[in-house]
Amino acid sequence: MMSDSNSHASKASKPKRKAITGRDIGKKVFAGFSILAFFGLSGSALVSSLGDAFRPLEPTVEAIPSAAEQAHALIEREQGFELVLEREPNNQVALEGLINTRLEMGHIEGAISPLETLVSLNEDREDLQTLLTQLKAETPSP
Repeated sequence: MMSDSNSHASKASKPKRKAITGRDIGKKVFAGFSILAFFGLSGSALVSSLGDAFRPLEPTVEAIPSAAEQAHALIEREQGFELVLEREPNNQVALEGLINTRLEMGHIEGAISPLETLVSLNEDREDLQTLLTQLKAETPSP
C-alpha cells in the first residue's frame, strides 16, 4: 500500500502540462507583432523628429506689398466702411474703422466728420474728444 501512496503522491507533485492550442500560438504571435509595430512606429517618429531638429532652417521670403498695393488696400477698406455707414450711419465699428483708415492714408480732414459722429455717440470718451481737438488743430482753417 505504501508504494501505491508514494506513486499517487508523485503524480500530484508533477504539474499537468496544458496542451498548446492554435489559439495560444495566435495570441503570442499577435502580441509579438503588436510590440514590434509599437517600437517600429515609435522609432521612426523619433528618427524623423531628430532629422528635422538637425536640418538647417531655410529662410522664408514673405511678399511685402508694394506702396501701390498698400494704397489700394486702404482705399478698398475705406470704401467698405463707407458702404456700411450708408446702411447704418451710427455703426461705431465702421466709424472707428473709417477714421483709422483715413488717418493711415494721411487724410486727416476726411477723418474729422466720422470722428465728430463718433464723439456725439460717445460723449463720455475723452480720448475721442482729445483726438478730435488734435485733428482740428492740424487742419488749416477755411
